Amino acid sequence: MITVIRIAGPMLTWPSPSKYRFRQTEAGPTLSAIQGLLASAMGVVRDQARPAWIENMSVAIRLDRPGSVIRDYHTINPVKRTVYRQLSRHDQLKLRMVVKGNGADHRSPVITERYYRQDQAILLFFDDPSGNAFQAFTNPKFALYAGRKACVLSFPFLLGRTLGSLEHALISVPSVTPANQNYLEAVLFAPPTELTRYKETVSRPERPAGRVGENYLMQERYTVLVNPPRLNSWWEVLDTFKTGGTAHVAF
Repeated sequence: MITVIRIAGPMLTWPSPSKYRFRQTEAGPTLSAIQGLLASAMGVVRDQARPAWIENMSVAIRLDRPGSVIRDYHTINPVKRTVYRQLSRHDQLKLRMVVKGNGADHRSPVITERYYRQDQAILLFFDDPSGNAFQAFTNPKFALYAGRKACVLSFPFLLGRTLGSLEHALISVPSVTPANQNYLEAVLFAPPTELTRYKETVSRPERPAGRVGENYLMQERYTVLVNPPRLNSWWEVLDTFKTGGTAHVAF
C-alpha cells in the first residue's frame, strides 16, 4: 500500500546545505526532510534514534504546483555565538558589538536572507505496507510544518492509501493542475523501472551527516515526467480515495 500526503501552504521552505547569511530553498524536500517529517509525526524527539523503517522506507515526490521563490529580509539581533554557530567568522565578530536593550548599540545587526516557496503544492508517496506512516500521519504527535515552524500546512493533508507501486501511484493519483499542463515532475530516490520519460538524474546532498550544517551525504535523485488525471479541487482528490475503498481520514 502507498500512503499519500499533500504538503501545501502559503509559504514553504526546503533548506539546502547553505550556511551563513544566505539560506536557500530547494524546489522540493530533501530525503532527510521527508524522513524528519515522518519522525515528527511518530513523536521521535531530536536526540532520539529513529526507527530503522523510517530510514529504509521508499518514498517519491510529485511537484504538482512548483510555486515561486520569495525572499525574506531577516535580521539577527542579538544572539549568542554559541547558540547560532552557523555564522561566518566575520558575523561572529560583529555580534560582539550587539547587546540587548537599555542603551544597547544596535548599529551592527546581522542581516540574512531567507528564501521560501509561495503557493506550492507537492504530494509525498510512501511505500507503506505495514501502515506505520499512515497511522503516524493520521494522528501526528508533534505539529507538522514545512522547513520552518512558521510554514504551516493547509488541508487536505493526508489523502489516503492506494494500491500498487510508487511509480504507479505517481501517474494514477489525480492532480489539481491545468489540463494543458501535460507533464508534472516527480522525483524517485531509486532507479525507476516503470516510468521511462526521464528528465534528469543527479547526485546531490540529501542526508545530513555528523553535526547538522557541516557534512551531507550524497543521494541519487531520479527526476521523471508524469501525466496524472486532473480534477478541479483537492477535496475531489480526497473523495477518490474514499470512493475507491481505500483507508481515509475525514476532516
